[in-house]
Amino acid sequence: MRTVYATTLDIGAGADVATALEAVGRWIEDWYRRRRFPVDVFESLKMGDLTVSPAEGHHISIHHYRAQARPGSSLIDLNWSYPDQYDKSLGWVVTLSLLRHENGLQLSTEIAVTGLQLVISPARIKLGSPRVIRDVSRLRSVQIAGYPYNLAAEIVGAEHVELLASELTDSDRPYPVILVSKRFLDEMPLIDLSELAERLAGVAKVYELADKWAAFRLTEEIGKTFSCFGGAVRLYWPGFNNEDKPTNHPIWMPWQFKDAEATEHALAIICNMVFDAAAFRHVEPLSISQFRTTAEREAREVARHGRSKTEDELFEDLVEMEQKLLAEQAKNAQLVQDNKTLRDNAAALMSHEAWSDPASATQDVARGSTLELVSPETVEQAVQIAEASSKFVRFLGTAYSSASDSPYKQPERVLEALQALEEVAALWARSIDSGKSTGSVRALFRERGFDYADDISQTTKGKWGDQYTATYGGEELDISPHITLGAKQPETCISIHWAWHRVEKVVIVAHVGRHKTNTKT
Repeated sequence: MRTVYATTLDIGAGADVATALEAVGRWIEDWYRRRRFPVDVFESLKMGDLTVSPAEGHHISIHHYRAQARPGSSLIDLNWSYPDQYDKSLGWVVTLSLLRHENGLQLSTEIAVTGLQLVISPARIKLGSPRVIRDVSRLRSVQIAGYPYNLAAEIVGAEHVELLASELTDSDRPYPVILVSKRFLDEMPLIDLSELAERLAGVAKVYELADKWAAFRLTEEIGKTFSCFGGAVRLYWPGFNNEDKPTNHPIWMPWQFKDAEATEHALAIICNMVFDAAAFRHVEPLSISQFRTTAEREAREVARHGRSKTEDELFEDLVEMEQKLLAEQAKNAQLVQDNKTLRDNAAALMSHEAWSDPASATQDVARGSTLELVSPETVEQAVQIAEASSKFVRFLGTAYSSASDSPYKQPERVLEALQALEEVAALWARSIDSGKSTGSVRALFRERGFDYADDISQTTKGKWGDQYTATYGGEELDISPHITLGAKQPETCISIHWAWHRVEKVVIVAHVGRHKTNTKT
C-alpha cells in the first residue's frame, strides 16, 4: 500500500464546521448514489458508529470517540476502502479523522493505493485532490498549519508582488506555491489555473502573475535565477530563499505546454511531485492521536471496573486484541517499506540530470528569456532598446549622457521602467484625444510596479530648480515628473525624469541617471 495524497486542514468555529461535516458525508453518499448503492454516511457521522459493506470489496467504518477529560471535544475516525472502478487489480484506502473542539474542526486524511491482485504493470491512475478537500477548501476559515488557505487561484498584480515575495520567503510557510506567468505577446497563461488549483487542493497554493509588470517586479524582489515569466510555471517549495540552488525550485518553460498532451504531461509531473512530498511528510496530528489514546484509555478503565467477564468472553477479547496487534504490526511494516521506497524515489529524482545540473536549468531560463526579452548590460543600452520600440516617448541627448554616466547595477530594471512609461504615455495620449480620463497616472504606474511622483518640493525647486528643466525645440520644459528606483548610492539608485508634452502628446525623457539634488541628497 502506498499513500498518494495526504493533508491536514483546520476549520474555524461556526457554520463552517457543520458545512465541512456535511461535505464529508455527501462525498461518500454521492459517490455511491451515482452507482445506485444507497449509504447513509451523513447520519452516521452525527449519530453513531457504522460498519457496512455496500458492495463486494467495499468497506466503510465510522467510529466515534469521546473523552471525559475533554468534554467539549469529540473524534470521528472514518475508514473507507474499495476497488478502483477501472482497474480491478488496484484498490483505494481512505483514512479520515475529524477532531471537533472548542475552536473548530481539524480534518486529517490519507489516501492510499493498494494492490488487490498480482499484476506487474504500471498503475495508470490520474491523481488529484479528493472532492471533500476541494469542497472544504472553499470555506473562508480554512487554514493549513496556522496559515489561511483557499484553493482559488489568486491573481497578483505588480502592486502586490511584495506580498507574494514575502509569502515565498516566509521560512515557516508549510505548503508549496505554484506560480504561473503569462506570455508577453498576448498576456495569456498557457494552462487552466482553476483546474490546476482544483487538482492541488489542500496541498498547494496557486498564483498567477497578472502581466509582465508583475513578472518584472517579482524578478526584482527575488532575483533573476528564481524568476518566472513569459508563460513559464514554477514550483517554490517551503523554505525557499535567495541562497537556494535554482534547481531546488523547478521551472517548466513555455515550450513544455505547446499542446494539450504536453501540457497534461507537465501538469502531471507538477502534481505528482507535490503529492509525493505531501504523502512523505504527512503525519497524523498529535492532537488527534492524543485524543484517541485518551478516549481508548478511558474506555478500558470503564471496562475494567465493569462486570466480570466469563472465561469465554475474556478469550474472545484476547483473540480480538491479538488480531488488532497483528494488523498494526503489518501496517507498521508496510509503512516502513513505503518510507524506504519514497526515500529511494526522492534520491533518484534529485540525482537525475534534469534536476541536478544547474547549468542545464540556467540555460533553460536563458533560452526562455531570449525568446521574450532582451536584457541590457548598461543603463545606456536600456535607453537605446527602449527608444528603438517607443512611439509615445522621446529621449533627449541629456537622457543618453546621464545614462552613460550612471553606475546603476540593474539596467534591466531601467528598461522595464521605460517600457512602463511607454505604456502609460500611450494611455495618457489616447485620453487627450478622446477626452476620457484613464484615471490616476500614479495608479497606472503602481499597477506596473513603480512609484511615480509628478512634482518635487518647493524647497528643491527654489534651490536647485535649474536641474529640473530641459529644453526641447526651443521650449523650456518642467521635468519634475519622475520615477526613482532604489535608494542611497548611485550603484543602487537611479532616477528617470521627463515632461508631459500635451501639444505633441508624447513624453520627453531628459534624464536617466544619478539622483538629482534635493533636500535629502
